[in-house]
Formats: sequence, structure tokens, C-alpha cells
Amino acid sequence: MFYIRPETIFLEDPRIQNAFRNDFMKQISTPPMPEPFTIMADDIHRQMLEDAIDKSNPTQIRYDMIKFYKRRQYRLQHKRYKYLQRWAHFALTSELVDKVSLKFSPNYSKIQFELENSVKRHQRLEGEDHFSTPDKRP
Repeated sequence: MFYIRPETIFLEDPRIQNAFRNDFMKQISTPPMPEPFTIMADDIHRQMLEDAIDKSNPTQIRYDMIKFYKRRQYRLQHKRYKYLQRWAHFALTSELVDKVSLKFSPNYSKIQFELENSVKRHQRLEGEDHFSTPDKRP
């Protein structure tokens, strides 16, 4: 029989469990630090400065593009799920399933194509490009 030991502190040595418990108690016994008090004008000014700064640093652009394609990937996955749910409901409740299927297939394939492209771009951008290293670039 195949068994994978679960990752839990309760299966460890009692001394390790004691240390974990003491650290955990220290963490939950200290009150959290309050968020710094900021004025709305300062927040708006900070946001304006962030929007106006030069973003020509390739590392920063790469980071922004990674975030963009990750959000796009989540949005397309959600859209695909909703589209499938809508089509399934329509297929169960309508008599015009054949007509809807003709529209459904191209639209679904377009969403799937965009999702695959987004995943590929995210994976390609996520890798290390060695731009900021002083050594020779590959």
C-alpha cells in the first residue's frame, strides 16, 4: 500500500512541536501594527507620481506585463467557466440547442485560444532574462 506522510507539525518530535507552539503563541499574542495614517491628498499625489515616472526599465516593464497576463489568464478562465455554464443551462432548457451550438463552438474556441496565448506569454515573461546582472548576458 502506498502512503504519503502528511506535512503536519503534529507528527514531528515533541520538542519541535513545543517550539512551534511557543512561536505560534508569540505571533498571536502580539497585537498587529496599525496601518500608517495617510491623508487622501497624499495618496492621490503618490499615485500621480507613480503614474508619471519613467517606466522604461525593462525589469519593471516585465513585472507589469507578468501581472497583466496573470490577471488576463484569471479573467479568461472565469469567462470560459461562465460561458460553459450558460451553454449547459441553455442546452438543458431550450429546444434550439443545434442553432446555439453553431455559435458556441467558434466563441468557445476563441476564448480558449486567447487563454492559451495568455498562459504562454505569462510563462515566457516569468523566466529570468539576466538583464540587470553585470555579467555577460546570454
